[in-house]
Amino acid sequence: MPKIIDVEKKREEIMKEAIDVFAEKGYYNTTLSDIAERCGMGRTTLYQYFKNKDEIYCYTIDYITGAIENDYKSILKQPDLTVIEKIKLVAAKAIMEYDKEKAMMIVISDLLVRHRKENNELPNKLTDKISFLKDIFNHMIEEGMENEEIRPVNAQSMAFTLSSLVESFAIKAPLDRNIPIEDHLKSINVLVDGLKA
Repeated sequence: MPKIIDVEKKREEIMKEAIDVFAEKGYYNTTLSDIAERCGMGRTTLYQYFKNKDEIYCYTIDYITGAIENDYKSILKQPDLTVIEKIKLVAAKAIMEYDKEKAMMIVISDLLVRHRKENNELPNKLTDKISFLKDIFNHMIEEGMENEEIRPVNAQSMAFTLSSLVESFAIKAPLDRNIPIEDHLKSINVLVDGLKA
């Protein structure tokens, strides 16, 4: 009787191993053979699940950000929260998720630096995911200004600032563990409180 394999579960297992390999070797220095070896399978078996490392990378970004995006949307739909509270929750959720996915943040940082250094365009998938957080902040800031909960500001600029703050935290936090995440979140909350009308 043939063995039944849960393809999606296997893809997740491969993805988790691939993240570690990407973090150790760097995205560009990693080969499919490296990933296959880490997974304890042959390269041809790996091809049954992913056609190349770019596909593994894109799958990983979708996997990590998919849950976060759903959480953001559920925060936005909570009518009992103020806009300021929603902004704080979205920022906290992003930071906590980024902290949980340290290895992936190292991989993303590596890609961002390399693309900037080589003056290349970022992969569309990564660009879209990075702008999603900025778009959510922009939406909340505009809503807060409309209902006079947030003082007048340039919504796009402030959204960019908030998303950049969260993203830079995600990149730098794994390098310095002397300050607890809770203290970082309190600092961000102080800054967000400055938006109040």
